[in-house]
Amino acid sequence: MSVDLIDPNRRAVVRSYRAKAGTSSEVMAAVDDVVGQLRAGLGESVASVQQSVPLPQASTANLQALKSFALAESALGRRRFSESAKLYEAAIDADPDFAMAHIGLARLLVRLDQRAEAQPHLARALAVSQRLPHRERLYLKAWRNELSADAWPLDDWRVLADVYPDSFAGLANTSWYLLTDNRYEEAERYAVGAAVPQNPMRAYTIAQLGWIQLGTNRFDDALRSFRWSETLTGRAASDPRADVLIAMRRYGDAQAVLTQLGKPRDELQALMNVRVRLLLAADQDDCTGMRTALSSEAASESADFHVHAALMRAVVDTACEQGEAKALADIATELRPLLAATTDPSTPDRILRLLSLTYLAQRQGEHALANRLLAEYDAQVVQQKNPVIGKWRTMVLAMQEIGRGAPQQAVALLQPMMDGSEPVQAHVALREAYRLLGDGEQFQKQNEWLFENRGRAIAEVANTQLMQALNVHDTVSDATLRR
Repeated sequence: MSVDLIDPNRRAVVRSYRAKAGTSSEVMAAVDDVVGQLRAGLGESVASVQQSVPLPQASTANLQALKSFALAESALGRRRFSESAKLYEAAIDADPDFAMAHIGLARLLVRLDQRAEAQPHLARALAVSQRLPHRERLYLKAWRNELSADAWPLDDWRVLADVYPDSFAGLANTSWYLLTDNRYEEAERYAVGAAVPQNPMRAYTIAQLGWIQLGTNRFDDALRSFRWSETLTGRAASDPRADVLIAMRRYGDAQAVLTQLGKPRDELQALMNVRVRLLLAADQDDCTGMRTALSSEAASESADFHVHAALMRAVVDTACEQGEAKALADIATELRPLLAATTDPSTPDRILRLLSLTYLAQRQGEHALANRLLAEYDAQVVQQKNPVIGKWRTMVLAMQEIGRGAPQQAVALLQPMMDGSEPVQAHVALREAYRLLGDGEQFQKQNEWLFENRGRAIAEVANTQLMQALNVHDTVSDATLRR
């Protein structure tokens, strides 16, 4: 690839810039290289050239398809979902076999909780995978795992990140799964690598950094990261700074942030806005405020989100000790047909909701329902690869022992998983077991852990952040669990 800089008066070449592409997969990188040389030669600062967004590394013979894909990625990075979808479709219209455009659209559909609709696009991309370079084949392999019924693609994303350190998708998704598993220190290293100007999706990664910093009680850093992320997207439908302000007990400032929120972009965002309002009330042990937050909930068209909203109400019932057996049984009834679709890519999320329902039933003293759910679905639960699911299964088994009056067996189940990545509620269950055993020293240790990990209680993102309100409630309360 070469660019000649020509004096328009003398028609003479005054400077030339060149770069080589050894294979067809290196062509775009060579173009990026030679254009960077040209810009530097024309006097642009090195910093401005280094911060430019490169052409996306995606294989297509159609430049119009590549342009549409690049614009789609940029729109998605700014959370303009409708615009992004149209641009991905334009890329596919220009090149029907454009694998990365199909996966881009699949990724967007997953974000909108339309995993089943994403499957045909994954299949179309996989059909041409043997023609793709190694980098893109690794990317497709990770997405094939993402959309499986027992998904846990951490290792696939980490291979992509380690083999191709400039793969922002590999870095960001590795960070996300480590964050989901409460492995904050490991997650941060990968997130930092993806939070660079060249990454069109960096707003999401910078937000991940915010959750990591919140989870490790670095509140000022988290505020800066969340502010930076929202600035990049230019949207105010959400603002995770409220979560940090709640952790800092700056309740007035948190309320001011919530008052300024715009209209939610979709059902997921609407649920997240209810979640943070619940969080604000729960941290003040304000049951009236939690009920008021629930009243702002919009109707859900998605069956999965409808179940999630019902579980949010069950969280409030549990915190306020006002639960009803019928409400829990109704959630189980709604979950049953969803769990019957065992090949659906939403299965891991549904299993986590099942375990959350079981745990909330145990907290409310509805052990018959909890035991029935465990007996009916445990074989399906143990088939899952997601370690978060494994930890929640251990927790509900420990709570089952507490319900049977066997706290020592509960301790024996919980202690081995206390490696720093355990769910916050594991400490609540362990605290209760020690209370029943009359072990005041160990009981107090769990109380201290909960008090010292306020940021972690709020930053726990697993299960669509369902348990955060109960987490913060339990950090300010050492009330006896209902039996």
